[in-house]
Amino acid sequence: MASRLNGCTILAVLSVAIPAATIAASILLAGWFSFYNNALSDLGHSAKSSVAPLFNFGIASGGVLVAVTSALYFYPKARVMGLFGFLSGYSLVLVAVFDEAYGELHYWVSVLFFLSLAGLVLAYIAYSRSTVRRLVAAALLVLSVTLWASNMALDTPPGVAIPETVSAATAALAYLDYSTTTTCRSP
Repeated sequence: MASRLNGCTILAVLSVAIPAATIAASILLAGWFSFYNNALSDLGHSAKSSVAPLFNFGIASGGVLVAVTSALYFYPKARVMGLFGFLSGYSLVLVAVFDEAYGELHYWVSVLFFLSLAGLVLAYIAYSRSTVRRLVAAALLVLSVTLWASNMALDTPPGVAIPETVSAATAALAYLDYSTTTTCRSP
């Protein structure tokens, strides 16, 4: 185990743990947030949310770490995975910078973020050596797309926090699995 705790592994874990922890803390501290009725980004609205600094700091920090990890460690071994990882990280920073107070601009950087997450999962499916892992990732990606389609077509649920969370968790699982089983492994 000690050989797997290298700089790459630490960066990969922190790049998921920091935003996850700050999102969870923001939800707990806000008191008004509903997974069914809200978007996660509602927590980052600089004019309406008292937890916006914590939320936006957490996702921006995570985005920087994902971009750095992807550029330094993923790209040299799997270019497509590295590119989608970098794009996911950078667009997550943009979601924090252009929070919901920016209206339509926030919408479009969020679209970029979630599409880049889907690309990351597709790259993981292509690069993964395990059939079971590829099938699980594909099933979770189908679930994510189904939840987004349900939200857009039927307004069910009315908020997007559920599809956002499932999409982010799916990409985080793929990202962490790839980093710990492939990219960050000692030769």
